[in-house]
Amino acid sequence: MGLIYKSASVTDDDVNLMATNFTKQSDAENQVAPDASVYAKRLAKLTRRWESYDGMQLNYKVYQSDTVNAFALSNGTVRVYSGLMDLMTDDELRFVLGHEIGHVKLGHSAAAIKAAYRSSAFVKGAAALAESNVNGAAVMELAGDQLKSILEKAINAAHSRSQESEADAYAVAFLKAAKSPTKAASSALLKLAQQTGASSAALMSSHPDPAERAAAVEKLAAN
Repeated sequence: MGLIYKSASVTDDDVNLMATNFTKQSDAENQVAPDASVYAKRLAKLTRRWESYDGMQLNYKVYQSDTVNAFALSNGTVRVYSGLMDLMTDDELRFVLGHEIGHVKLGHSAAAIKAAYRSSAFVKGAAALAESNVNGAAVMELAGDQLKSILEKAINAAHSRSQESEADAYAVAFLKAAKSPTKAASSALLKLAQQTGASSAALMSSHPDPAERAAAVEKLAAN
């Protein structure tokens, strides 16, 4: 089913295993846009030269949903919701993708997964069981719903102000590498600032103060 519980610190290999197992589960539970769809063709076109970037092997897919969101994981998973694609131009979408990839490259995503794992009720319960065991260890398998809960908590976790600034700077560099206009950074953030309602809740909860950040990326883009 997934990761075997252990009381030792969670390693990067553990994080990658959780990310890989979650990706399989998430792709099965969501409506993945087929290769022939308009959404999949658009995403494939704008990421054609970015399957490999900054030492990472990336794989992109579209989830057909009105949700305004995207996420990336340490195993190279990059998933974009069609609701976000409907909202953004190609260059704006590239900025959002660069931002999510930046969280992975800079270690923010792995740290969030480790924190979510350690704080999960399942792991706390297993740790308590381990303390009560004669051998001082518990070996328990992470079931699909437990894995989903941990990873979704990590994906939707609020990053710190410094982490967001670092990911924004990474995304501006991503735009420059793609020779895309850097003004797309601020326009993407301003569009997110205008989003309200349940369909945008996940993205907005993990990316606070987009209007304030839009002013900051304009300064970054000018350098």
